[in-house]
Amino acid sequence: MKRRCHGYAMGETNAEENWSSRDRCDGYGCDAGLEPSQNRVLNDQSGLYADFAGKWSVEAAKTAVEDFGPTVIGQKIEIVTADHQNKPDLAVSIARRWFEVEGVDMITDLNASSVALAVHELRGR
Repeated sequence: MKRRCHGYAMGETNAEENWSSRDRCDGYGCDAGLEPSQNRVLNDQSGLYADFAGKWSVEAAKTAVEDFGPTVIGQKIEIVTADHQNKPDLAVSIARRWFEVEGVDMITDLNASSVALAVHELRGR
């Protein structure tokens, strides 16, 4: 398993059992074998909010990565997107897959309150 650098490095088993001071990552010397930071944009690309968010939010995220560099502390930054179609149930389904299966680090641009609250409730579990 590749290791992530978010303050601590973790092994392959239960994360709570793996926290130790020897695995402490100072953020500078732990870039060997890191997975890319998976930053996701989950927004409405085809519905009511598509005109002011949609593809423009995706382009803004990609531009930010280009402007600030493709890596942070030796970790490559990836931007991946999905369309929640302004449907909270679809957004929760996508977010659950991203968090639980794909291990993403961050989801941004939840521009509808119904979608944002639904995904927040999922993450609060």
